[in-house]
Amino acid sequence: MPTIPSLEADCSKCAALCCVVFAFDKSDEFAIDKEAGETCVNLETVGSNCGKCKIHTTLKQDGFGGCAAYDCHGAGQRLMQEIYKGKSWIDDPALLPDIMDSFRGMLIVHELILLLQTASRLPLTALETEKYNKYMDRLCPENGWTERSLLKLETSEFRLEVGEFLVSLRHHANEIQRLMRKN
Repeated sequence: MPTIPSLEADCSKCAALCCVVFAFDKSDEFAIDKEAGETCVNLETVGSNCGKCKIHTTLKQDGFGGCAAYDCHGAGQRLMQEIYKGKSWIDDPALLPDIMDSFRGMLIVHELILLLQTASRLPLTALETEKYNKYMDRLCPENGWTERSLLKLETSEFRLEVGEFLVSLRHHANEIQRLMRKN
């Protein structure tokens, strides 16, 4: 069985990726418009608090409930620690385009792992368990991920294959619902 990474976010080991990578539109969840790659106005960019949110403790009250609700499931810190070895776009802005691309790939990895772990709680058949193990092995490669392999993942058929597998498990949910109605 592969080593599964932590799926809990640890913002102290990240580089405020969610504050720069994502675009958002002014709405009930975001008080402003922000383009992808643009640094959020609430991110401290100088001094001892560089890379930290100025309004972290009051995000919801200040109109940034979307930020408060967001969870990268550990993809941010994993990318910054394993792939970029602690280098940051904050210190070297030229890294930002590559980091943004890699972050999208690592998000896919962590989201698929999370979905597969949830699916593993179902009473999988031997064939389904075999597929589950194959997908987890691929998502948790022994030699880790690279910028290049993360970029390839985003456009690969693998995502679709895992999605189809997950959809194929709906018969378990249907059976559980049937049993619950019976009781």
